[in-house]
Amino acid sequence: MKYRGVAYYPEYWQKDRWDTDIRLMKEANINFVRIVEFAWSSMEPKEREYNFDWLHEIITKMEEADINVMLCTPTATPPAWLTLKHPEVCRVTANGERHKHGMRRHYCPSNKLYRKFSCDITKKMADEFKEHKNIIAWQLDNELGGECFCESCQEKFRIYLKNKYKTIENLNSCWKTKFWSLDYSDWSEIRMEEGTFILTSLRLECRRFNSNQYIEFATEQEKTLRLYYPNAIIETNGMGPIFDPIDYYLLFKDLDVACDDLYFDISTMDLNTMALDIFRQIKPDKEFWITETGTGALDESKVPDPLRIKEWALTALAHGCSGYSFFRWRTCLSGQEQELQGLIEYNGLPKRRYQAAKNTYDELAELSHIFENCPLPTPEIALFSDYNNIFAYQSSRISTHLNYSKIIYALYSTLYHNNIPVDIIPTDRDFSRYKILILTGQMHLSEEFIDKLYKYVENGGIILSYPQLSWRDEYNNYYDSIAPVGLNKLFGINSVAGTYMRDYTGNNEALFSPHVVYKDTTADILFSDNGLEFHGKAQIWIEDIELLSAEQKAIYSSDVYKGVPVISMNEYGKGKAIYFASFFDEDTQKKALFWALKQAGIEPKYGNLPKWVEVYERGEYIFVINHTDQEKHISISADSVIKGEYNNNIVILSPYDVAILKK
Repeated sequence: MKYRGVAYYPEYWQKDRWDTDIRLMKEANINFVRIVEFAWSSMEPKEREYNFDWLHEIITKMEEADINVMLCTPTATPPAWLTLKHPEVCRVTANGERHKHGMRRHYCPSNKLYRKFSCDITKKMADEFKEHKNIIAWQLDNELGGECFCESCQEKFRIYLKNKYKTIENLNSCWKTKFWSLDYSDWSEIRMEEGTFILTSLRLECRRFNSNQYIEFATEQEKTLRLYYPNAIIETNGMGPIFDPIDYYLLFKDLDVACDDLYFDISTMDLNTMALDIFRQIKPDKEFWITETGTGALDESKVPDPLRIKEWALTALAHGCSGYSFFRWRTCLSGQEQELQGLIEYNGLPKRRYQAAKNTYDELAELSHIFENCPLPTPEIALFSDYNNIFAYQSSRISTHLNYSKIIYALYSTLYHNNIPVDIIPTDRDFSRYKILILTGQMHLSEEFIDKLYKYVENGGIILSYPQLSWRDEYNNYYDSIAPVGLNKLFGINSVAGTYMRDYTGNNEALFSPHVVYKDTTADILFSDNGLEFHGKAQIWIEDIELLSAEQKAIYSSDVYKGVPVISMNEYGKGKAIYFASFFDEDTQKKALFWALKQAGIEPKYGNLPKWVEVYERGEYIFVINHTDQEKHISISADSVIKGEYNNNIVILSPYDVAILKK
């Protein structure tokens, strides 16, 4: 791992402690620190009165110790003199409540005055510290996100709509506002809203607008920094696996590295790994960074086994991470995050968590020369994740148990637990090298993307689509023609109807009175293709498809849809297009997915391994990772061992152990 870092808050601690901290950092193999993302009031205690002496001093000390610095713009935490003098810079909730000073992320990203103050402090810092050679990176703000409904945002939202739709008549037409008498006669009548019964097109545009505001906000700072630091790495720290308020593909487009704040106790291990794969593909063909992770639990709960800390870091390395940073150096004595445990204790002693971090960084430092120029993983499967569809699902009154992100999570989990690698990419990416493409929750597809899909299959590619493909337009309205619109010929089907399978109609069930009672129903399916047969369960959503040129591979074998196709495959050109007209239970999902992958010549290379044992290839190296607290013996063929116990083609993994083999 090239960069081994920690978040440090010198403004919080006494200067006479700095030298001790730096010595301990060096002993722990830390080679960069991330500083001042929350230090605006320390750098500008009063408006236009700056105090940078302390920051020059700590940066110089770091340079003398050969420790690099990532400076952060401090705009996530505006000082009290700003928010109290100009309360209009604070965010407003959908119900009209203005955020108070000291709340998390309480500024409005579209407010002109706040943007001016943010650009001013960014420019001042950039000019002030440009002579320090050890400033190798800049972070923009901190964990961007949060909606604002203030009057500044409302007016800017109307401008956004005017620029996009040109006339109010066109907006009404695109949004199909006739139902419920929702027609607008003037732009001033439109307001950003939130709630169950808000027009879906309006809610969709609110989400797009909110995403755009943060991207604009970050871009203004990025452009300022480029003038002073043309060679520095400029980034911002994202969250995930799928962070749905901001289009990360657009946010990171002009930045230098994709970064994730990934605390491994927040999600299950398969979704943690999914986060690694997502951020590897946000900036294609580039390694990514973990800008925050913990040596303790995110709250006051049980800390992880020290061996897990190393296991998580090596998992990140396997998936393409080149920068790894713990949050934080020392546990704070006060504040809203005083329970987030640092590498060293409240009292400054380097105890168990420090030793675990040191052991991790010692090993990563030893491996750094091996993986410095190691190629990134190259899966043969591409799974699409698209923010327009994320925003569309969020904006609809879609059944609550059908969620875009959860669809992808369930699919990824099936692949993960069978050690089948996958890239997660946006729809505008070149996907010609992949053997199979998987479309999930793609309610709307652009004409350009549809054209690319036809060419891909025509040239021999395989596509697998899950339900609700191309049912809606870009405004989140249903098409008035038969789905999958624009893709009927490719998939060889008409999707003519569909329904959710949550049932309130039984004698003892009710949507409202006397209280909510329902059952989630299923339908039996029967699959049959070239001697492969299995029974399974369809769930969540049933789609009624009619075959045009496609072949039936499975039918519903119960319920009112009995006999209707549920899995079809169409040959088109040299390739094939497969359609799943429902979602399936876990066992059926695995069988159907494996059958589809086999059409592309893909089968599990490391199948039938114990659960939570991960095998992942990167270049000529094979990582064998034991995510469990039990010893595991894994049979794998390799030429040599880089790390771990390996004898007679057997890897012996102790609890939370990682072996690295060479092919």
